[in-house]
Amino acid sequence: MDNFHPMRFGQRLWICPSWREAPEPDAVNVMLDPGLAFGTGTTQPLPSALSGSTARI
Repeated sequence: MDNFHPMRFGQRLWICPSWREAPEPDAVNVMLDPGLAFGTGTTQPLPSALSGSTARI
């Protein structure tokens, strides 16, 4: 589990494992456990989906 780190999408959106601190507390931080909600987030579907959404945040 030490291999999972917060991932940034766009300017303000972070996907963070629940056991890690959010890197930017004032940003939009979504706390998810890898493998339980969106897989690990390292394959193309999640970044592709979020890249279009970050312009609205």
